[in-house]
Amino acid sequence: SIISLEQKTGSITVYDPRLAYTDTNQNNLKLYKEKFYKSKLSKNCELIIGVQPYGGTETIVKTACDNNVDFMIALGDLPVSENDFTNEYEYGSVQRQFINKVKKLVKESNLGELREAELDKYGSMYPVIYNERK
Repeated sequence: SIISLEQKTGSITVYDPRLAYTDTNQNNLKLYKEKFYKSKLSKNCELIIGVQPYGGTETIVKTACDNNVDFMIALGDLPVSENDFTNEYEYGSVQRQFINKVKKLVKESNLGELREAELDKYGSMYPVIYNERK
């Protein structure tokens, strides 16, 4: 919402089944209380952002790579169904395997290089991954 107030061109579309409301009086902001699927990508999309999308992380990455669109994802915990028997050490290993898989996919898709940023100073132990083109 704050970003859409600052934005001078384009629009923002949000898909999140956890949204509390979908009403907005901003013309450049559309809110949908549902999951993001590849078929929902608009033709003029330039950036996909995911904030702890849980099970949607891989969908975002594949959609970005298949459509030559930049992405940025703040990773979060594993979905509950995958997290039942996973301790912190195992999760770190699963996360590292996933990041390595995404790194390869980004390179193969000509989206540049995969980068990581830490959000420790904001109280998050999970990294942010994004592609960076040269």
